[in-house]
Amino acid sequence: MNIVKSYLSEFIGYLFILTIAPHLIALNVNALWDKLDFGIKQDKFRSRWHPNYLGRLELIMYLTAFLSNKPEFIIAWLGIKTIPQVIYWQEIKTLYNFFLIGNALIVIFSFATARIIFWAKEGNILLSFVVVFSLIIFNFWSYIMTKESTSVNIEKQKLILGKNKESKN
Repeated sequence: MNIVKSYLSEFIGYLFILTIAPHLIALNVNALWDKLDFGIKQDKFRSRWHPNYLGRLELIMYLTAFLSNKPEFIIAWLGIKTIPQVIYWQEIKTLYNFFLIGNALIVIFSFATARIIFWAKEGNILLSFVVVFSLIIFNFWSYIMTKESTSVNIEKQKLILGKNKESKN
C-alpha cells in the first residue's frame, strides 16, 4: 500500500472528524435543546463550549479506538459518562434520550469515518464519498425532523412523573 495514500487518508479522516462532523452533530443536538422548555431562557444556564469541546474529544477518541480495533474503550468511556447522571435521568427521561442521541451521533460519525479511512486506503474513493454524502443527508433530515417536532416542557414532565410516583404509593 502506498504510504502517502495511507497517511493522506488518515489526515483527511481526522480533518473531517475535527471540522465538519462536530458542526453537523451540534446542529442536531442544539436543535434538540432548543425544543426543551425549562420555563426560563436556556442560555442563562447552558454553556455550549464545554459540551462542544468534549464532543470533539470524543470524536477523536472514538475514531482512534475504531482505527486501533479497540471499540471496548468506547463502552468504558460511555460508562464513565453515564454513571453520575443515572439518578437525575430517572426524573427526566427526555434529557437521557438527548444524551443517547448525541452519543449515538458521535459513535456513528466516528465509525463511519473509520470505515471511510479504510476504504480510501483500499482505493475505494467512490464508496467513501457516498458514505460522507449519506451522513450529511441523514444529518440534515434528522435536523429538519427535530425542528418540526413539538417542544417538551421539562417542569410539566417533572410534575407528571411526580404524580405517577405518588399514585404508585
